[in-house]
Amino acid sequence: MLLTFGAGAHAASSQALGNEITPASKPVSVSQSAIHDAAAVTLSYATMAKIFADYEVEASTRALGMSTDAGVRAFAFRISKSHTEDAADLSIMLVQLGADGAPKTDPEHHALLDQLGRASLENFDRTFLEQQAESHKEALAMHVAYYSRGTSQTLAAFADKSATAARADLIEARKLLDALSAKDLQIVAP
Repeated sequence: MLLTFGAGAHAASSQALGNEITPASKPVSVSQSAIHDAAAVTLSYATMAKIFADYEVEASTRALGMSTDAGVRAFAFRISKSHTEDAADLSIMLVQLGADGAPKTDPEHHALLDQLGRASLENFDRTFLEQQAESHKEALAMHVAYYSRGTSQTLAAFADKSATAARADLIEARKLLDALSAKDLQIVAP
């Protein structure tokens, strides 16, 4: 079954994409399969973004309880606050998308939390910051990909905002790791 939209519906998207506008006499057809695929991509993105946000909240909460470094604690506090807000927004979006309940963590993020739980006090900050750098790198790629190809304007705006935040968080996590490495060198140096 094909759904047909008049040129008016296509004109707005054509202008946004910088494409030639389809004449009114030529309808644009979209297959049910394409609509289903777009909905699946949107639901998949929202689900993964929620899993990432939940992981960030849990990891940051653990860092607030374990870290003694003021910089790491400030980073963890900010991450926890922003991702708690993101998780709440994504929960609402998932309900609107018709998702069946809150997504469960995936095996990768579950393993990261397990690793964080096993980290010794002396290795906790490094483990946390290494995870944060990698997680924000992955989240940045995910948000940019959805922003580039996603079909939901609401989620594209969320992806854009989240990509900007993930980029800043990635940079901060790397700076904190560098500072931690510099401290380690000072301890080892004669």
